[in-house]
Amino acid sequence: MKTGLQCVHLASLHKGACLLQGNLIGLLLLGSLLLRFVDGAVGLAGLFGVTLYLSAKLRRHMQLAKGIELPPMPDANMFRQPGETSSTFGRTTPEN
Repeated sequence: MKTGLQCVHLASLHKGACLLQGNLIGLLLLGSLLLRFVDGAVGLAGLFGVTLYLSAKLRRHMQLAKGIELPPMPDANMFRQPGETSSTFGRTTPEN
């Protein structure tokens, strides 16, 4: 029988970290959302708990990814039309 709790070994942390599967997290979020209509305080506490769990896990994974070099950002000029020289953002009057 497969449970929602899965323990994995992260080499950088030198200890095992137990992670909840995405299906179980989604079920907890949906249950908390529906429970909010029955008892608002308990439902919002459930939503807060699940998002706090996700935030902590995401923070840990981002700390692990700090040493990884990411590819460079693309140049913004590649998204412009040919012949366009500057952005029109914020311009109030058209130029002739």
